[in-house]
Amino acid sequence: MITIRPGFAPEEVPRLYELECLCFEPPIRWEEKDFLPGITKMDVWVAEKTDCDCGFCNPIKEIIGFLAGEVRRNQGYIGTINVDPKHRRRGIAAKLLTAAEDFYRKGGFTEVRLEVEQNNPAQTLYFKMGYRVHAVRKGWYEDGSTALYMIKIL
Repeated sequence: MITIRPGFAPEEVPRLYELECLCFEPPIRWEEKDFLPGITKMDVWVAEKTDCDCGFCNPIKEIIGFLAGEVRRNQGYIGTINVDPKHRRRGIAAKLLTAAEDFYRKGGFTEVRLEVEQNNPAQTLYFKMGYRVHAVRKGWYEDGSTALYMIKIL
């Protein structure tokens, strides 16, 4: 069973950073020294896989993804979505994104924004979920790659 929950515990930070490293290469990936200070200031949702949901045993839980977002200029902003490559294509990123969108909607925000590297296949998910390209930012990343700046009206 996969659940999405808000927040994270300090002892979960190494796993969250491991996911960041599995999902992104430098220069897009956060540097380790900036990771904890960065996500501590953000709204975080964690995707957790449980090996049993019978209610009788003590299930093993594994963090398989997370999303970190924040409020910027009176809008929700998605900073990063990370899903363990072994667990991709199962709707986890969509569940994380929906949780964040619901949170920002309930907070009275009317838009959610994000950037995605132009060659990142995740943009297909964003289009399916209603995000649209608002701007193309050439040379946005340190390696000179281009970002698509996307907005979804809530």
